[in-house]
Amino acid sequence: MAEVNEKVQNHAEEDFATLLEEYDAGKSRDEVVTGKVIALKDGEVFIDVGRKSEGILDAAEVSDEQGNPQVNVGDDIKVAIIGSRGGRPVVSYKKA
Repeated sequence: MAEVNEKVQNHAEEDFATLLEEYDAGKSRDEVVTGKVIALKDGEVFIDVGRKSEGILDAAEVSDEQGNPQVNVGDDIKVAIIGSRGGRPVVSYKKA
């Protein structure tokens, strides 16, 4: 019986890994999503875009002429996922 349980558990783990890979592959570049502003730091805005890590947005995209950010922590904004850097999605407000 223990052998059967082990086979079932191993098969379930393989299926989950396959499903997770397919899910991540289905999220394509230039996908427009609504994200929540998590933090503003060092010229970057960190956005929760529903991925494994936060998206990175260049603060200049959401700043006025004086360089003041026009978003606050907690705001929901639409962004386009345009690539990745260091395992984090890179997002653009202007392309959304």
